Amino acid sequence: MKKRRLILFCMASILLMSLVGCSEIGEGEQNQAIIYEQTEKVVEELNENSNLYMDMLSFVDQHEWMGNITPESIRAVLRDEPPLGGFDIRNESNEIRLGHGLFDLYPHDTDDIRLTQLIWTVPDSFHVFGIDVGGDAEVAETILIQHGYEEREAPPHFQSEVYIQRHNRRMVVFAKDFVSVAFFVVADGSEILEVLVTVTDPFKGQPTNERGVEGVDWVN
Repeated sequence: MKKRRLILFCMASILLMSLVGCSEIGEGEQNQAIIYEQTEKVVEELNENSNLYMDMLSFVDQHEWMGNITPESIRAVLRDEPPLGGFDIRNESNEIRLGHGLFDLYPHDTDDIRLTQLIWTVPDSFHVFGIDVGGDAEVAETILIQHGYEEREAPPHFQSEVYIQRHNRRMVVFAKDFVSVAFFVVADGSEILEVLVTVTDPFKGQPTNERGVEGVDWVN
């Protein structure tokens, strides 16, 4: 479980760094409020056009089984440690793990604990804009562009020849403001192997533990 939390932590961290690097962030409370409001609208559109395990940015108190985490416990975790809000997603019989998710403080300077990331690897489990594991990446890219998402450069870790050759997969990232839809694709084809939906907070301090990103075995 701790390893799974570390994977979620690193995935959210590197996607945050990728998105912040491609977007302009204004200073001041007014600009922050505007960006959060815009992000909420993007998430609302995504939720309405998807079938996810639960809605992105849903509050943790809507899910009683996650009631053991508090804002204080999240803040108490050291900065280079994985967050407490990671969880596995399983099928109805609890026999098969479909993916995993992450609850975190959003906005980061409030006590609101909300769903900020979902990842799944099993086909016919969920979909985002109709995009699912087993689908075609080129079709997915067309769909995302139609919804106003733009392709962003994947984090360097996933672009390296070492990673691609070792795991036989590459990463594709699309984003609209600070909401990203990313997927891993078989290296020499277009079949989607894994889907990641992430809402990032650009005003949250970036993690400093780069070793965690490089040291994780990203194959599930």
